[in-house]
Amino acid sequence: MINSEEPIVTKVARNLVSLVKEIRTQIVNNLKVNPDYLIPVDKEIIHKTATQLSQRFNAGEFKVIIKRIDILLGNANSIPG
Repeated sequence: MINSEEPIVTKVARNLVSLVKEIRTQIVNNLKVNPDYLIPVDKEIIHKTATQLSQRFNAGEFKVIIKRIDILLGNANSIPG
């Protein structure tokens, strides 16, 4: 018997793409800025200061997440490398 249901990984990826697009739309519409990056991370990862977050970003800590989001979105940065 063949299971024709969509794999859970595909559902999660599709939901993540929809969520990222909706968040970007809300930011652009409400704040009138278009962020370079939207990085989905656990709340505990975000520090209370922008300096710490900026240092972690500049150190490449979020590079893998950014690459995965780029590939899922199929944007200009999505060439796997």
